Amino acid sequence: PASPLFQERKKSLHEVLKAMDERWEQRVRDSAGHTWSEPRPRELELETVCDFYNKMHDENTMELTHCVVCYEQKASVDVSDWKWTVFEPLYRQAETRLTRQDREHFACRQCFPREGPDGFSVCQDCSHALEAGKLPRACQVNNLGLGCVHRYPAALRYLTPMEEWLIGMYIPCGWITKFQIDIEKATNGRYRKHKKGHITVFPNDMENLVSKVLPHPMMNELERIHV
Repeated sequence: PASPLFQERKKSLHEVLKAMDERWEQRVRDSAGHTWSEPRPRELELETVCDFYNKMHDENTMELTHCVVCYEQKASVDVSDWKWTVFEPLYRQAETRLTRQDREHFACRQCFPREGPDGFSVCQDCSHALEAGKLPRACQVNNLGLGCVHRYPAALRYLTPMEEWLIGMYIPCGWITKFQIDIEKATNGRYRKHKKGHITVFPNDMENLVSKVLPHPMMNELERIHV
């Protein structure tokens, strides 16, 4: 004869299987009768659609402005207006961490007006980092070296897509071949420390460079050029 423990476990198993079968049968009935969920009122559907539409077209949450420090596109709710008299002490705290080329980014009087009622927009990430005496994450490595829009000639602001493509064909590009991460120092995969020789620079239009600029015998070596 079976032990009482075996009988008890057998009974429990039958109860579990019976409950699962009943649940499955109920789901089949709900699916057939479309009663598995309560119908939503028409007013709620219209309100949800209108609310979604209004939020999608809310200029306060659309990235229509930019931060003058990191130059990333930001929404108006993510930036605040600053005056140079208030911003300058924060900048002085992080000035020692900047190179001479990076400091030129903050020297633009159009982006950072020193006098007058005009202010400038700074995002929350940059302001919080500067308040902590740190360089904003978006400005680390060499991002500030790109400079602001006023650094470039006005003739380059209204180029057609074809003109941009023709100029881009002959602008050298850099191919990063290696990252060096020092385990003993406070560096990780997000902090990229470049070393000399780790970036190979080559033009976009390699074929025209070899055939028209470099000596003609290089054409024979075109297939052997590797980056």
